[in-house]
Parts: sequence; structure tokens; C-alpha cells
Amino acid sequence: MNNQASQVIQINTRNDGWIIKLIKPDVEKDILEEYLSEMGLKLQSQMMDKILAAPTGTEFHIKRGSDLLTETRIWSDNLPFEITVSPDKMKVFLTLNPRLPIKPRCQDLVAALNNMGISYGIDESNIDYAINNTGQTIVVAQGKYPVPGKNGSVQYLYHKPIIKPVLDESGQVDYYELGFIIPIKAGTLLARRKAATEGEAGINVFGEPIPAKPGRNYKFNVGKGIITTKDKAIAEFDGALAWINDKIVVTKMLAIKGDIDFSTGNICFPGKIIIEGSVKDGFVVEAEDDIEVRGGIEAARVVSQHGSVFVQKGIIGGGKAQVKAGKNVEARFIQEAMIEAGQNIIINEYTVRSNLKAGDGVLIQGRRGIILGRNIISARTRIKASRVLNCPALDLRVKGIERKQFYAQIKELNSRIDQLDMELKKTAEQIRYLRDKSSEQNSLQQLQETLPQYMDMKDELDRLYEERRSLVNMLKSTRGEGMIEIGGGLETGMTFGIKEDFVKIDQQAESLRMYYDPDKGRIVILE
Repeated sequence: MNNQASQVIQINTRNDGWIIKLIKPDVEKDILEEYLSEMGLKLQSQMMDKILAAPTGTEFHIKRGSDLLTETRIWSDNLPFEITVSPDKMKVFLTLNPRLPIKPRCQDLVAALNNMGISYGIDESNIDYAINNTGQTIVVAQGKYPVPGKNGSVQYLYHKPIIKPVLDESGQVDYYELGFIIPIKAGTLLARRKAATEGEAGINVFGEPIPAKPGRNYKFNVGKGIITTKDKAIAEFDGALAWINDKIVVTKMLAIKGDIDFSTGNICFPGKIIIEGSVKDGFVVEAEDDIEVRGGIEAARVVSQHGSVFVQKGIIGGGKAQVKAGKNVEARFIQEAMIEAGQNIIINEYTVRSNLKAGDGVLIQGRRGIILGRNIISARTRIKASRVLNCPALDLRVKGIERKQFYAQIKELNSRIDQLDMELKKTAEQIRYLRDKSSEQNSLQQLQETLPQYMDMKDELDRLYEERRSLVNMLKSTRGEGMIEIGGGLETGMTFGIKEDFVKIDQQAESLRMYYDPDKGRIVILE
């Protein structure tokens, strides 16, 4: 042992490695290397420099198996080389005894590897390198790792229209030009699917195959009215596209090329309706789903039981028009009409002498969006208008919500959704079992009875998801428990109400933003 080195370097052996410490400054690198070699250790050059540059007394813990360490060991004369295999059987390491008077030949080492069963990935150039660099541990064989398969994908060729109005520079709303109902013909390609790949198998150094993890395939997120094959989803019949919780379906659709007048009579249809013209005085249009009127609505009655009503050119009702929708009513303007929406009433230009009632919000939010003259406007969560004009007796009412009650409803919906989802999975397993036994008469009859039940459960689950989404959206879009926003045109004497509290403007104000604070139990004015 080098006595000079032992006076300046201290190495303590532990179960998990070694503690290296310089006990005197300015130790030369070759002295440290020589001392480590006598201990059977060899460190990377970078780690050596770090130890030599550290303050005297700094301890470095080098763990066994560390990347910083090559354990040179003390070789016995009867062991010419050592071959080790990594735990995953993907690498073979070769170290030659530096004390051998005669170096082994490459073919001898290859034979030694073969005798161990190592047959794949042998690199003779690395073996030659190990022969010329005795004492170093070299990777001389390496397996091929498996390549996982790529996930598949589904490309949808149609997308759900954006309900929220998008204003252009002139204050108009783009969707009036686009239309919300998307007609579709039978056989139209709606989505295409790219299959996942299986991946490429690997092999270890012993020649044993390693299977690759295949990519994940994705199902089409489609429902009724759509036929799916291995790689395509197409419309089953002529109709219109609809989205139920992001699931695309095809529903029945009726297209009226002109006006609703004496040439067509009243219309009642169990699907969507597109009217290219207008709905004339005295006529009735009813649908279970969306109604899109590309003209206007006069003194008529238009009802969408479960969908929305979109009116491109506005409503001029003469005090007799009635428009009602389970979801939204959207129009360029509304004049002398009674409007009721389960969710939102959205107006781009103005409302005048009308009665508006919304289950969520009334939004008159175009750049020219004005509440003009006398209107009765009530909403559950919020009222928003860019401006008011000639409204000396303006009286807006927001019914307000109970946030705690909403949270409780959402919690209950979550529980019902989870329960129904479990029932659906059990029913799906039962259907698979009955299909396997479909050759038996009893099983076929049970299958015919179970399938309609399964479809009804799926429809109910979609409805619950939609109800939960509606509640969550109301919470997200509403500050406090109800809010009113007016951008301009305010006059003293105007009254605003949220829940049971009221605010009357007693001084000039350019704009107004207020919400009901449940903690304070009153309206809080922000501007």
C-alpha cells in the first residue's frame, strides 16, 4: 500500500460502497488514481476532478454499481476474463484480466459467449477493444429492445357548431351565415379510423424473443343513425348531425325550401327542421329537436321541445309571436315577441317591447346589442347587454341560484351516473353472453328483450351527462348566485334585482356590473 497516499487520502469501505476523503490539500491526480487502484477501484475522470477540487475533508459517497465507478477488482491469475449479463438479459459485459501475460483471441471469447448461450448481438469490434484495453468493462453484446406499436386514431370530418356567438369587425355574428343544423345524406363519410400498429418484437442476447406492446385502438364515438365498419363511420339515412355529450349521431331532418305559409301549413316533426324562408303570421312549427329559420319569424308559434331555435334574420312578432326552446333561442333581433328558453337567449342586435325568460342567461352582447324601450327580461343566472336605450322604466330580474344546492345536485348526478354506468357494463356483458348463445331459442329471445333496455339506459346516461354539464356551465359562467352586466346607456331611476335584493340607480353611471354575494346576503356592485 502506498504510504505517501495513505497520509493524504482516506478511503473507508462500507456495505453499500466507499467513503473517499482528502485529508490534506493539493493532492496530485496520479497519486489518487494509484491509491484507488490499489483499493480495487477506478473512478471516472470527471468525478476524480471533482474530488481533487473539493475543500479538504469533504466526503464523497461512491455507491457500489454507480455509473461513476468501475470496480477494477483484484484478479486471480487463473481467471483470464469475466463475463456478466445484465438482469434484463439485454447487455453482456466483458472484462479482461490485466495481469495476463498472453491476451486471448477474439474467436476464443466469442466461443466463450456461445458456450453461455449468448447468440444475439455479439459485437466483435468491441471484443477487440476489450482485448486491447484490459481491465476495462466493455459491452460486447446487446439485445434489441421491442418497439411498441403506435396508437390508432379517429378523424371526425364534421365538428359540433360553436354556440357562442363570434363577432366580426362590424359587430355581426358569423354563425348566421353558416347555419347550425348540418344536413347529411345517407352514406356520407362522417369519420375514418386508422388502426393501431402491433409494434416490433425485440430479442435478448440469448436469442429469446421479447413481445412488443401493441398500440391502442380507439372506438368511434358515434350513436344512432351511424353505421360503423372497421375503418369508417357513415350516415345510415338522410338527416342531420347532432352531438350528444360529444357523441355524434344522425337524426331525422325535414328541410323546407321556402316559407311556412299556406303552401305548407303547420309543421310538426320528430327531429330537426331547416326552413330556408320565414315562418309567416299565424302558422305553427314544432319539432322535437333543433329548428333553424334562415329567414325570420313573424306573428307565429315556433317550438323546439328538446333542442334550440336559431333565427338568422330576426323575429318581428307584432305582439303575437311565441318562440320556445328546450335549450337556446338565438336571433339577430327580437321585436314584440314572447321568448322562453330552457338555457340561454342570445341576441346580436336588439330587443324591443318583448318578454324574455331564460332558464340560464339572457345575453344581448353584440357590438350593437341594445335593450330598447320597454322589455320584461328575467333570467335564472345572468343578464348581459352591451347598452340600454330609451328605457326609463328598465326593470331587470335575475332569479338567482343556490350554489350549495347546485353542488348537491351535481353530487347526486355523479352518483346516478356511476350507478347507471355499472348497470350498463353488466348489461353489455349479458348481451355478449347471449350473442354467443344466440343459436339457442331462449337466448335469442332474451337478447331481443335486453337490447332495447340497453339502448334506453344509454339514452338515460346521455341525458344525465347533459344535465350535469348544464349545471356545471351555469356555475362556471356565473359570479356569486346571479349577475347583471350593462355596458352603457344607464339612467337614474333604473332598477335591477337579483334574488330578493334590489338596486336602484340614483346617480349617473357609464356601466354597471353587479352580482349577488351569498356570504353578504346582498348585491355587490363592481362598477
